[in-house]
Amino acid sequence: MTARTSVAAAILELLGRHGVERAFGIPGVHNLPFWDADSESAPRIVGVRHEQAAGYAADGLYRATGKPAATLLTSGPGAANVVAAFGEAFISGSPMIVLASEVGQSLRSPAGPRGILHEMADQGAMFEAFGATARRARTRQEAIASTVLALREAWGPPPLGSYVGVPSDILSEEWTAAIPHIPRLPAPRADPHEVTDLAEVISTSPRVVLWLGGGVVAAEAEEAARALAHRLGAPVLTSYAGRGLLAGDPLLVDAPVHEPEVGALLASADLLLVIGSSFDGMNTKNWRIDLPPRRAALTLGSLIHRTIDFDCVISADVGLGLESLAEILDNMGVADRQPWVDTTSIRPSIVARLLADPRTASAITWVQQVDAGWPTEGAVVCDMAVGAYWVGGYSSQPLRTPRVDRSVLRGHPDACCLR
Repeated sequence: MTARTSVAAAILELLGRHGVERAFGIPGVHNLPFWDADSESAPRIVGVRHEQAAGYAADGLYRATGKPAATLLTSGPGAANVVAAFGEAFISGSPMIVLASEVGQSLRSPAGPRGILHEMADQGAMFEAFGATARRARTRQEAIASTVLALREAWGPPPLGSYVGVPSDILSEEWTAAIPHIPRLPAPRADPHEVTDLAEVISTSPRVVLWLGGGVVAAEAEEAARALAHRLGAPVLTSYAGRGLLAGDPLLVDAPVHEPEVGALLASADLLLVIGSSFDGMNTKNWRIDLPPRRAALTLGSLIHRTIDFDCVISADVGLGLESLAEILDNMGVADRQPWVDTTSIRPSIVARLLADPRTASAITWVQQVDAGWPTEGAVVCDMAVGAYWVGGYSSQPLRTPRVDRSVLRGHPDACCLR
């Protein structure tokens, strides 16, 4: 760095030294110190034409590479414009770091807004509305400390997005201290007693269904999940974020969970084991799907505790938890089981029914046309649109999970998978 280092430059240096390679944003009157910064290890700043684009770019970069990115935004409307993109990223498990200027600390009034350009009473509250942490720095030290905490959350486990607001005059102040080093947190291991409790529930449940989410992808635990499914003879369902797991496996129910045939399967089970998923409302018809009487989960994140009642919830790294579960099942002498239901007929039955229904025939025909015309190695990204919902849920192409830097994704409850 140069002889005089601003707080903005120190923030960028801190980001760059801890794995953030890109920052997306727009320069504005209050956040110009980020663009004036001269830092050796700073992320490359990519200018965009709208703050929402900065948010979607940061989200997309994480989903494609597994590396968190930052957004550099100006005060007021600049920060507000990224809220839609931040909300999508946050609920999907993309740890976007929002770095926004706020109006100058020296101009603020303790009584509230006084008419400063782009002033808001509480800019960070927009991000807290999603359940994210918003940090409001009011000194140089708080600005750096807030960035440290945001980085720690971004790397997880589980990875989380957050907001850091720094007044424009603080961004311009000089930083003379060292740039702190942030050690990575170890992946949380499962409590052996909790895993034993889960193994006992499994041992007394002959009809188990596995529900796999994006956390299985993130933890690189697909083969461990496959081994558990075959050991228990358990049919496998996936959340949208888990699409691509166990592709082509005879135990995979390759259809959306809201279809009645899948609902009948769930209702006939006696244990649902959720692995690496937050079990959110979108995947479960707001938890109105038929569920077996016993439910258990192995995942990270707090969201699942606010969904339905579980008999057992283990908060731990998915890969390590599956390893521990396999070992305890061995010690308990739980024998391999034959599949308790034939899953191979479920998808053909669903497709035939949808093709025969004039309300859905054109949609399934559209999916079949996409499948027939898309290159084998082509990538399909399913956006928030009706046609994309059908392709994402009903495509017969073997889905593949992306090959990215899994070390930074490890253990997230429902990190998104694109095919």
